[in-house]
Amino acid sequence: MARQLLETEKRFLKENRADLARKYGNRYLVIRRDEVYGDFETLEEAVTRGAERFGAGPFLAMSPTEGEVRASVPALTIGAPLTCQP
Repeated sequence: MARQLLETEKRFLKENRADLARKYGNRYLVIRRDEVYGDFETLEEAVTRGAERFGAGPFLAMSPTEGEVRASVPALTIGAPLTCQP
């Protein structure tokens, strides 16, 4: 069965939200699997840096002080070209 989009990242954020909020405040985090790869002043910067690091691969860019986690495709947000492979 295919894993739900960002399931691991959303679970990590949910389970660690209080600690992440204390450590990072309102900054935007780039989360992949169960690790924080950076914290940034703006969502745009987090998405850009995440896309540079992970390309079209999945990652979560969000502040730990925000509400519900919504799935998104950051590569599309910044206009990164995607390719389909057979």
